Amino acid sequence: MAVTEDDRDSRGYSLREQPFMNTGMKSELPPGFADELCKLTMACARSGGNPETLLDTALEILVAMNRKGLRHAGAIFLFDPQQEKLLLVAHRGHPKIVAACSQSLSPGQCLCGAAAVEGRVLYSPRASRESWHLPHTPDGREHGDLCIPLFSSQEDPVGAIHLVTEPDMKPDPSFLNFLDKVGRILGAFLSESIRMRSMEDYIQDLLADILHKEKRISELSMALEHAKRAKSDFLASMSHELRTPLNAVIGFSQVLQEDYFGDLNEKQKQYVADILDSGKHLLALINDILDLSRVEAGVMEMELALLRISRLFQSSLTMIREKAAKHGIHLEVDLPENVRDLEIVAEERKLKQVLFNLLSNAVKFTGDGGTIRLGARLIHDPLVPPDHVPDSGMETLGCVEIFVSDTGIGIEKEDQERIFDDFYQVRRGLSGKTPGTGLGLPLARRLVAVHGGRLWVESNGKNQGCRFALVLPVGACVIPAASAASRKRGKSSVRHG
Repeated sequence: MAVTEDDRDSRGYSLREQPFMNTGMKSELPPGFADELCKLTMACARSGGNPETLLDTALEILVAMNRKGLRHAGAIFLFDPQQEKLLLVAHRGHPKIVAACSQSLSPGQCLCGAAAVEGRVLYSPRASRESWHLPHTPDGREHGDLCIPLFSSQEDPVGAIHLVTEPDMKPDPSFLNFLDKVGRILGAFLSESIRMRSMEDYIQDLLADILHKEKRISELSMALEHAKRAKSDFLASMSHELRTPLNAVIGFSQVLQEDYFGDLNEKQKQYVADILDSGKHLLALINDILDLSRVEAGVMEMELALLRISRLFQSSLTMIREKAAKHGIHLEVDLPENVRDLEIVAEERKLKQVLFNLLSNAVKFTGDGGTIRLGARLIHDPLVPPDHVPDSGMETLGCVEIFVSDTGIGIEKEDQERIFDDFYQVRRGLSGKTPGTGLGLPLARRLVAVHGGRLWVESNGKNQGCRFALVLPVGACVIPAASAASRKRGKSSVRHG
């Protein structure tokens, strides 16, 4: 088909209607063209995806193939999805193209923008006839333009490459087919380079964010440690200030209750009893807070010993027997022969505190005439390693489970973990029973954890009773040398009792 000055579309692009090259062209390449494609591919692989290097490589190969038709000048435009424009990323031998295109093109604007949108090679034989371009090259000579779309390996358009030609070059179809494949090779390398740079930028941003967060975490950890020390110091200093006047209130209330200074009428006795009960409740709350803070701060001293299960049960039941009898609650002991003489590594006073809390709660939430059972059994608990007895210098033989069950009001499933939160109390209770502090169970769980064990509760729900169980390692023999941690702190010791 002859090319005339009238061969233009409505936008003034020459030969837009002539099918020089469509993206789906399947024609065979001459052997020389195939060799040049292989050379281009290898050169692109060595370029690292740099647009300037890729443009130089393409121009060198293409100009060598068509010295009479192509000039050593061109540019690469890549699509920026954020700006929705084609941005100039490389140019050679034709600096006025940069000024003419103002560094960027809208999709469809000029021949490059149209090639990128339509996905086919477009050719304009004379730039002076196109309204978008400069009328001449820097050396004053007329020229033509070849614009090749660039595609990623997933066939997504990524931009266009512009080549400067001699005017009226009349490229043949096989060369245009070759240019289409060049565009696909260059586009694949450029898109992969962009993806890798984006990934590198993302990784750099991610690393910077991680470093910032690590610094922030370190600062917060230091602030938290400072706050914990301040809290421990405050509680230690306040313990004397709070306990001294409170002990005086409790002591004088007991004196008044015993009628040492004369008889009290019924109303006065009621008031004194309220003062005494409130004072004891407040003292228990202060003691629990202090114990809890010591455990959290890691400063609680442990006097570990080999403690017999039977002795622990006997002393624990003694502490609540009177309270249970007052409400007609039956106490039962389930202590098999194979457990009776077993020894656990623990501090007797703190473990008694745990059992007293569990038994007191059982009395508090069991109705008159109910039953409370204290028992133990040997088990294998995978959550408590058999060789883990903190700071004791002890080896162990499995674990022992100690449980307190009752026939009381039970615990709903949604409350069975919440009751171990500080100051949380189940709202349902029995009338006539002393309210708790909300710290007994959290403290008990922490004390059990300090001994290398765990504490949990089981219940089928309202009015179904409940079963508190704790698992502790069982001591077997004393290791002559205490653990390094024990020697370092100098706080723990092991004795026989």
